[in-house]
Amino acid sequence: MIGCITSDNGHRTGEIAQTLDRGLAVLELLGRTPEGLSPTQVGRQLELHRSIASRLLTTLLRRGFVHRRPDGKYVLGGAVTTLAAQVPTGE
Repeated sequence: MIGCITSDNGHRTGEIAQTLDRGLAVLELLGRTPEGLSPTQVGRQLELHRSIASRLLTTLLRRGFVHRRPDGKYVLGGAVTTLAAQVPTGE
């Protein structure tokens, strides 16, 4: 699904892929929450239905961007570090 980004003044600034945007929001949230979050907590904080949060987390888990701890909470996974290491220096 594609949506539009709206600036603070209400003007459209471009189209976005909503699912990708939500997935990136999950990664940013987990990056700010090193103790980890459950799917319910992710959904609540991002104002998403729990089932949507769960699907996003499952997709990120399969790609290695998140890790599910034994207590059921999700934290950032190793793929984040791998991707970050590929950023060219000086940028």
